[in-house]
Amino acid sequence: MWWLVILLIATPIGCWLYLKWASPWREEAPHPTPLQFLDTRMAVRPTVLGHKLPDGYRLACLYFGAGLIDRTGILDHGFPYQVIDPIPDTVSSAHDLSSVCDQRASEIVARARSDERTIRLAWSGGIDSTAACVAILKALGPESERLEIVYSQRSITEYAAFFETFIKGRLREKNVEYIGEAFDPGVLVVTGEHGDQLFGSTKARELSFDDLTAPWEDAFPRVLGAKLASAERVDTMLRYLEPQFRACPSPQPNLFELLWWVNFSMKWQSVSQRIPAMTANESAYAAMMASTEHFFRADAFQRWSISNPDKRIRFGTWSSHKWPLKDYIRNFTGDREYAEAKEKEPSLRGLVASTREGMGVAIDSHQRFFKQPQDLQLRTAMAAGSVAAYVGIELDLWDAIDSDGE
Repeated sequence: MWWLVILLIATPIGCWLYLKWASPWREEAPHPTPLQFLDTRMAVRPTVLGHKLPDGYRLACLYFGAGLIDRTGILDHGFPYQVIDPIPDTVSSAHDLSSVCDQRASEIVARARSDERTIRLAWSGGIDSTAACVAILKALGPESERLEIVYSQRSITEYAAFFETFIKGRLREKNVEYIGEAFDPGVLVVTGEHGDQLFGSTKARELSFDDLTAPWEDAFPRVLGAKLASAERVDTMLRYLEPQFRACPSPQPNLFELLWWVNFSMKWQSVSQRIPAMTANESAYAAMMASTEHFFRADAFQRWSISNPDKRIRFGTWSSHKWPLKDYIRNFTGDREYAEAKEKEPSLRGLVASTREGMGVAIDSHQRFFKQPQDLQLRTAMAAGSVAAYVGIELDLWDAIDSDGE
């Protein structure tokens, strides 16, 4: 009967611990522990875990479709936050992105061999995940049986030639409906996340090259005015962000460079965690993060991006966006058409399923989850200002994902 005594003692203790750490926050006092992730629903609330959020921060999170974490540490978000991926202090003079890709793939393959794990690559057919696939295939060489490709029907549609030539019948493969199905703590999962943070924001894709090449001070207020539906809201957002803008590596950034900087310096951390945060069981989050390698989440790529601003796009044509990655793919596949014509597509949209409908999610530095109901106050106010101006801004983070990394 000793086991019954232990059970009777352990059960209330376990319940107490669950209620203390896993239950929704009850607003007894501002949560003192720094946050490392919050989704858009949480970030546009007037308060988060007892902390009042600046209106400029809320508007910026709504516009950029993410809970922003300023990796420079300049901005006050209204709550304490922890930077988990610091911006490197030094930059690289390397101009050859292919060598950075090859080195990164070698590191991932070495980890898989050391841990005796399968590499499971989440392939979307887009530029970022295809470049990651090419790099890993090169690093594996004859050991390609260690690689498993997870994809959707949309992946095949996006790059059918690559699937037919390099995946089908050659590699282990698995068709999934949602990207969360790819994750398993027993394998090493690789994604194409952070590619967009290196090369520039999808927000830029909505704009003309005249706007993108203009000084941001001239173009951005006009662009925001069409979205935020109020000169007051535009001013509030820009006054909040401007101190952080001054940290941009370009001393006089045009709008394209500024949008890249926001994506690189403030959206990066959200991208590092968003898929595990929104798809994993809360108890599995830490294991999911530990078993995931976002291919472009590496200091070497960050240094390359900072030191090679001219490699992001050739202004005048969107088909040149990410051209160094497309050249890297072409050197492996010989596919000239993909290299010359491929443009960004919303590769993740529809592939991420969240079970937290109507709730905002935050994760603190102890990897504890907190939930609060979404607050439509900001969205309602903007819609009241101008319904048409609100088109394109989504409250749900997953509706705002535009491609492999953003």
